Amino acid sequence: MKIFISTSTFGEYITTPLRMLEEKGFKVELNPYRRKLVHEEVVELARDAVGIIAGTETLDAAVLEFGGFKYPTSKQKIKGENLARLI
Repeated sequence: MKIFISTSTFGEYITTPLRMLEEKGFKVELNPYRRKLVHEEVVELARDAVGIIAGTETLDAAVLEFGGFKYPTSKQKIKGENLARLI
């Protein structure tokens, strides 16, 4: 199961959330451009993901409907204990 993380610096300084996701069996895909993504990039990169952790990207109805996400979508800073509750 793929989780797409659009935030460009997610896990850069603290890797605990990434490890937690991987330990739960998720394949983590990070933002390859390391900048704010445009709509089309979010749609393409989040394709076949079961969830998305987003930063300042616009998550409109098209992105959310296209994704068909099975897990909550987050646009907030996630601390380890909050992530543990989500997964």
